[in-house]
Amino acid sequence: MGVRLALEGCCVMLGIAPTFKKVDGVRVADYWEKSKKLTKNYKSLLDQLENYDKENISPATIEKI
Repeated sequence: MGVRLALEGCCVMLGIAPTFKKVDGVRVADYWEKSKKLTKNYKSLLDQLENYDKENISPATIEKI
C-alpha cells in the first residue's frame, strides 16, 4: 500500500491525470495504471523528481497531496 500511495503522490506532483473507476457507484480516481507506466522508465522518473521545482508548488497540488 505504501508504494501505491507514494506513486500516487508522484503522479499528482508531476501533473499526471488519473483514470477513474466506479466503486460502489462512486467515481474514484485510480493512479495505479499510470503509476506502472511511470515506473517503466524509472530513470526518467527519478530525474523528474530530482529536478522538481519544489519552491513553486501550486496550492491545488498541495491540497491534493
